[in-house]
Amino acid sequence: MTSGPTDDHVSLRLAVEDDLPLIESLTWDPDVAGEFAQFGWFDPRLWRRHWEDNELLGPDGGLLMVMRRDERLGFVNWRRKPCTPAAYYLQPAPHRSARLTRERPRP
Repeated sequence: MTSGPTDDHVSLRLAVEDDLPLIESLTWDPDVAGEFAQFGWFDPRLWRRHWEDNELLGPDGGLLMVMRRDERLGFVNWRRKPCTPAAYYLQPAPHRSARLTRERPRP
């Protein structure tokens, strides 16, 4: 028996500039993010500024797209947090993809 990718296999990839509208809608648009995932006022240029600075991947945090084959399901992101003067850990950021959290489990 061999195992390989199935229809439910998800992967991560680097974000590209064409992903910015989806990222923005998942974090800013209440119709897409849902009432409990939309955190109120939000800087509408935040993701574009991060893209211009480091293409959403840097030493202090980053963002990767969650993919199922060619379908963008959402994203994961994290931030670097110091815990001592000489160490740090990576903390998941609070944004969640409404499309990932609302989807019904498959039988």
